[in-house]
Amino acid sequence: MKNVLQQILDIDNNYLDNIDLNLYMPYTQQHDVPKHWFYEKSGQEHYRLLIYISYLYENQTLLDVGTYHGSSALALGMNSSNQIKSFDLIRQPELNYINESNIEFKLENILENNDELILSAPFIMLDTDHEGPFEYAFYNHLKKINYTGLLLLDDINLNEPMKEFWNHITEEKYELTSKGHWSGTGIVKM
Repeated sequence: MKNVLQQILDIDNNYLDNIDLNLYMPYTQQHDVPKHWFYEKSGQEHYRLLIYISYLYENQTLLDVGTYHGSSALALGMNSSNQIKSFDLIRQPELNYINESNIEFKLENILENNDELILSAPFIMLDTDHEGPFEYAFYNHLKKINYTGLLLLDDINLNEPMKEFWNHITEEKYELTSKGHWSGTGIVKM
């Protein structure tokens, strides 16, 4: 069987665009959870890619760094065998409507006292402020603690600081923008 990274690299847009999103329609239709971007095709938004990735793992803890409205956590939580820990410093009111037993929203800095959790996670989604400093800090922290796993990055082509951050990464990496988010999606094998 192919390893997870190779399965991600090999998946095509047609497969991603046919992923059934009906499970999460109640969140986007009945509550204030933003919906216009969640249902976009791959290459426009990365949620279908995240759902696909969620099924490449079984009974694992996956991390979502940068919760915002919770859409990435919802996508990663599609495979209910996995536990999703989603971190942010600000809690958005939309999160009050998300009540999936396998998703936990944590209002704290992931870089403080979470090394054991980080090291146990085979997959991390990083989608924060897109200004560069936190992305560098997080990436450098992963290197410092010898993290081994996959790091998915959003918005790597959004602006010059994010382009510089992406170009700075020395580990094996692949751009997945055509399967992910229009502003740039990249994956790093740490």
